[in-house]
Amino acid sequence: MKQYIKHFVWIVFITIISGCDSWVDSPPENGLIKEKFWKSEQDVESALIDSYATLQKNINILFLHGEVRSDQLSFYRAPGYYQQLRSGRIIDNNKMCNWSFLYKVINQASAVVENAPTAAENDKNFLDVERDALIAEARFIRSLAYFYLVRIWKEVPILPYSYETDNNGFELNKSSEKEVLDYIITDLKLSLPHIKHAFSEAWENHGRGTVYAVHSLLADTYLWRDDEGDLDLALEHCKSVFADSKRGLLSSDQWFSIFSEGNTAEGIFEIQCENLQGQSGPWYKLFLNAERPEFIFNKKLQDKDFSIYDETDIRGENATYNSETGLILKYITPDPTIVPLKYYPNRQQYTCNFIVYRAADIILMMAEIYAEKGMYKESMEQINKIRNRANATEITTLEESVTAYEDYILYERTRELYGEGKSWFDLLRIAKRNNYARKQMIIDKVLTSVSPIDQASVESALQDEYAFYLPISRNELVYNQQLIQNPFYQSK
Repeated sequence: MKQYIKHFVWIVFITIISGCDSWVDSPPENGLIKEKFWKSEQDVESALIDSYATLQKNINILFLHGEVRSDQLSFYRAPGYYQQLRSGRIIDNNKMCNWSFLYKVINQASAVVENAPTAAENDKNFLDVERDALIAEARFIRSLAYFYLVRIWKEVPILPYSYETDNNGFELNKSSEKEVLDYIITDLKLSLPHIKHAFSEAWENHGRGTVYAVHSLLADTYLWRDDEGDLDLALEHCKSVFADSKRGLLSSDQWFSIFSEGNTAEGIFEIQCENLQGQSGPWYKLFLNAERPEFIFNKKLQDKDFSIYDETDIRGENATYNSETGLILKYITPDPTIVPLKYYPNRQQYTCNFIVYRAADIILMMAEIYAEKGMYKESMEQINKIRNRANATEITTLEESVTAYEDYILYERTRELYGEGKSWFDLLRIAKRNNYARKQMIIDKVLTSVSPIDQASVESALQDEYAFYLPISRNELVYNQQLIQNPFYQSK
């Protein structure tokens, strides 16, 4: 059984901050933290674990940001604010525009970075190597939160320090996309020499930041930034994930266990869920709910005239989805081959982890990097690693152009990573490259899931690159007078 927060301790500082609706709400009184809390290694680890807990409580939002605006999921019983995002009628009071929990994670992680040295001074048994490892882990969590922020809002504030006392100012301007990405990369590079390769408990090797998770996030960030030389750097970090054989693809017959069991050798970083520990996931509501879920499989992807899966592909029918009901199976059944289909008993769907990075994702990143570098043979080799594992037909010929390979890799990522909170970010990453050279590609994808009555207005709106990002929440604009609304939404 996974025990994600085995050593979890609710602490005064974190409890106060966790109760805030906005990251700019009033902090506790001066001196509360350093005087009464940062006394030991346990204090530091408890504060760090709470940043993971904040992520865990918001898995559904992380998932939705990666999926709702793309063309892969079909709405079945979705709330209106999902519809608002997909129809292009996004306004700044939409629930999805609230970034406060991500800044809460950042604040919690920053407090660890800043105060772990104080705790080490107070606790003579707190070794320097353990102090540095916990700080490195906090840098990873902070960087992951910023990476979600920059992909969703594009331009966001960078907090220069944690907000522990009311002596700190709360008025912050937005930083540019590049400044945020540069900050992430700098933080992760500081983390890399000190973060652990392995922990004592098995779940921690997947549920906490490790060297493999840092390499994965660095590769993803370099791909998103796409400056000169970033492709080579991204490739270097992808290769580093597999340098010691501790992470890799499972065999074909184990593919479904990636989701049903979790924390497999394929998993690199997974936000842990364990219903018995009070760490429920959102999967029952999203994908089952007495067979009235919010999302079902998009039927266009299984249409006989256009099917993304080969007949032999183990990931397709009755694996990723059920062909009769359209239910997405990854998170709701322990075994998709049982007929009639058996769901997890007692709503154990809550227990499936949210996989942020796994080996197949990194291999497909490598395929994308090689394609962008014009190394098509190498790109095809990476694609076929994934297809061979899935018992799908190898590809042997493909037009040798970046566009052809990008399109194929996007489809392969759909086949492999369907419903894993990736699809919107994948589309936007490809579309924005080379100054939005493939803008029409993402527009066409979006339009397939937009009602005919909205298509003209959505297509017109998406000519503005800022329309691919969300508006800043109305509340945040009130709390922080230095914030300026995303340009696309200023007149809305």
